[in-house]
Amino acid sequence: MTSGSRQNEILELFANSIVRDVCERARNSGCFSVIVDGTQDILGKEQEAIRLWFIDADLEPHKDFIGMYGPPETTGATIAQCIFDVFLRLQLPVSMLWGQTYDGASKMAGVYNGCQAIIRQTQPLALYVHCAAHCINLVAEKTSCSVIIVRDAVNIVKELGAVFSSSLTFRSAFAHITAENEKIHKIKPLCPTRWLVRVDVICALVNQYREVLDTLEEIAGSKNTLSTKASGLHSQLSRSATLLGLQVAVTVLVKSYTSIKN
Repeated sequence: MTSGSRQNEILELFANSIVRDVCERARNSGCFSVIVDGTQDILGKEQEAIRLWFIDADLEPHKDFIGMYGPPETTGATIAQCIFDVFLRLQLPVSMLWGQTYDGASKMAGVYNGCQAIIRQTQPLALYVHCAAHCINLVAEKTSCSVIIVRDAVNIVKELGAVFSSSLTFRSAFAHITAENEKIHKIKPLCPTRWLVRVDVICALVNQYREVLDTLEEIAGSKNTLSTKASGLHSQLSRSATLLGLQVAVTVLVKSYTSIKN
């Protein structure tokens, strides 16, 4: 029972049982929607995450994950066929599909060859809705980038996170400076396209601004190969406009993130 293969088999049985229960509740609801989003795994293979959205007899909404599936291609037709195959395998009638939610990429939202258009050829009632979280993410990103000080401040955070993640010297110096502080958070890279998910990254920098400046100052004064980079980042972060831009970015991010959660 302690072997890896046996434990994986047990976990797979648990997972299959949970998925069967989710699908049964979705069928009993009379209709459901599908939510699909893609990402790449550690090997670079495309994986499509599929979730069901339905309302039970007690009028309680459910968004349940039913699995990751790897289509051979990322075209709209292939992803649509992948969704149909999943429905067939899980005995989910396509006739009960009344909604579909994806991002705004052409392969998903395309009017003619997008996944949503191909699915609606089979089930016209499957209304396509652009993912609200993705819309808010785009609005927040474009709004913030239109303000110069916010745009520059976010780019600085991105550069700072990249330096900290790639340099052991920076991480060691930061750990030494913050050794006596128990509430210190790591400085992480900022994702430029999904940065609403990285609210904590900017907040972590703002909440430990002094410690980050001290780390950059220490590296800048050393003979490290990254001393020039550290000096430039220290100079940029020392400007009041940068701190103001970060504060505005935090406000926009928190409000946008709250809107998504609600």
